[in-house]
Amino acid sequence: MGKKSITLGRSLTLVIAITSSVALLQAYVAFVIYDQYTFRTNLVEQLTVLAKVTAGNSAGALYFEDEGGMKKGLSLLSSYPDITYAAAVKENKVFSEYRRPTDADELVESFEDPRRLPELLVNSTEYVELSHDIYQDGVSIGYIYIYADLAGARQRFVRFTLIGGSILVLALLAGLLFTRRLVPFITRPISNLVAVTGSVSRQQDYSAENTPTRISELKALAVGIGIC
Repeated sequence: MGKKSITLGRSLTLVIAITSSVALLQAYVAFVIYDQYTFRTNLVEQLTVLAKVTAGNSAGALYFEDEGGMKKGLSLLSSYPDITYAAAVKENKVFSEYRRPTDADELVESFEDPRRLPELLVNSTEYVELSHDIYQDGVSIGYIYIYADLAGARQRFVRFTLIGGSILVLALLAGLLFTRRLVPFITRPISNLVAVTGSVSRQQDYSAENTPTRISELKALAVGIGIC
């Protein structure tokens, strides 16, 4: 038993819908990847600069063991919501630290011993860690440690998924409406040509007229079979 036939109009509609879906999906994936990459890159650059600035401004407070001045310096990090934890370390001991208030209970055990890192560490989905030495008269007297989570990147991904899904649905609906107007322009002349050739072949009826069309291939076919 042969496969069930499908009309040309439905075939064209299906092809256009699938092509549009694939194109939109590819554009969405490329946009999300670019946005996530840009977000992480910008965050890393900001944290690197911030660590250097904080370390430079903290040298005097750490050298003279001014705990109040150090806490005040670290408290400025609260302006950066991605920073979850920061600490000033002297002689391998935490001299002062900053914790994002909303997450304080969760971070008590996680950062009891912030370490000096040889290079910036980035977990693609969870966090960014870095440290920067604090110098006084050209000599390292300690370091600043900063931890930032990537919750912002995950939130952006969720938002873009919702937005992208909505745009995809609306674009498909618009494409289908456009297709309903475009497909008959192609299928109607073909259907008429099929009807005319059927009359000629089965009934030898040459009185049926072929509907004029601007599609050159259909014109050539009508001329070739002698009905135009």
